[in-house]
Amino acid sequence: MADTLERLLRPRVVFGALALVVLVILALLPEDIDPETTGSLSSLDYRPGGVRGWYEGSQRLGWKMRRNETRYRATLDTTKVFVVLDPDIPPTAAEVGALLAAVRGGAGLIVSADRGTPLADSLHVYSDQFQWGGYPVVGGRLGAEPVSEDDESEGGYEPTAADTALSDDTITARAQRRGLPPQLAAYTGKVRRMLRASRPLPPDTIPFLTVFGIRNQVQPTTSPAVLGLARGRGRIVVLSDPYILRNQLLGDEELVVLPQRILEWVAPSASAVVEFDEYHHGQGRHGSPIRVVRRALSETPPGRMALQLAAAGLVLLVASGTRPIQPRSRARFERRSPLEHVGALSRAYAQAGATRLAARRLVHGIRRRHGSAQRSGDDEAFLRRLADRHPPIRANVERLVAATKQPLSPREFTLLADDIDTIERTLTT
Repeated sequence: MADTLERLLRPRVVFGALALVVLVILALLPEDIDPETTGSLSSLDYRPGGVRGWYEGSQRLGWKMRRNETRYRATLDTTKVFVVLDPDIPPTAAEVGALLAAVRGGAGLIVSADRGTPLADSLHVYSDQFQWGGYPVVGGRLGAEPVSEDDESEGGYEPTAADTALSDDTITARAQRRGLPPQLAAYTGKVRRMLRASRPLPPDTIPFLTVFGIRNQVQPTTSPAVLGLARGRGRIVVLSDPYILRNQLLGDEELVVLPQRILEWVAPSASAVVEFDEYHHGQGRHGSPIRVVRRALSETPPGRMALQLAAAGLVLLVASGTRPIQPRSRARFERRSPLEHVGALSRAYAQAGATRLAARRLVHGIRRRHGSAQRSGDDEAFLRRLADRHPPIRANVERLVAATKQPLSPREFTLLADDIDTIERTLTT
């Protein structure tokens, strides 16, 4: 059992199993349409998820296209069409109020209303229930006529509860047989959200696109995906999934009709300027903490006073920290190690020729190591007792005794090392 566990815990087996698990997870992940939605819904973005294609295509068709890189102020031009699609920075409530005020005055507005945003709360319409594979399209209109009670069933197909088991293509095919234009049926599987209304919609609402889905995973229902709303003298188009306008889809000739029909319906006139919001996609000049602090310090009386106090503090710091005379460095004395002391003493003894003193130190060292029990007498008496006890070292002892009494030449002094070595070996064996 222990051997089996050890084999299973080897790095090659463990990392191989982890790699296999990662591959299985990647294979089972739902397929997203990342290649088609790469990028932001900006008119400056050439990537598949941008709307540069719609911007330039409309410009070639004669529309006056502009880009807005500033915040929406209180008063806006009521002759323009404002396009605000899935902004990276949601507009504030004040900006939404300015946009809706311009619409009531006659302007057009094309927006995406994410749930919980000020824009969705003001319109009472929001995007809901995301679905990876998209929804089948079952209805819609390319024209601008409102839906009446008499022709409510025209231009689409109303699925029943029994149709929930049908495929998206079958539902769309039935809708086409009931008069659904192919320019709308082509959006099947490309609309991944539906719109919900928090209050009844007015009767003059234009459902440009209607999809079929399952509400709360139980109840089959049809919901609008693109709505046209009238507000005052202006009009608003709300998209549940603004990515139906992305560059990737505009390569299909059937999918370039609806964006232009939306633009024609919402514009107050054929000469209206269509202004794409780029400020909320990160373009233009945005709030900066550094710029705010700099402005507060340079343009307000308290800020200028704070700068003066800081400058005065720096002057005081420089004045108190400056010394008229360069300070002297403190002398540091380091203690010598024992080995350094030995070297220094040997050089001093050699320079003074103190062979007798050195010999006495050597003899005293022998006595300290081997004669601790014999405290009486001097070093010479200790050496005599050693010679009496060990006759073979008598000649060595005599040379040591003589060295302590008369000076020696350097060569003779070095020979004392052999005598000391002989005495040490005799005493330790």
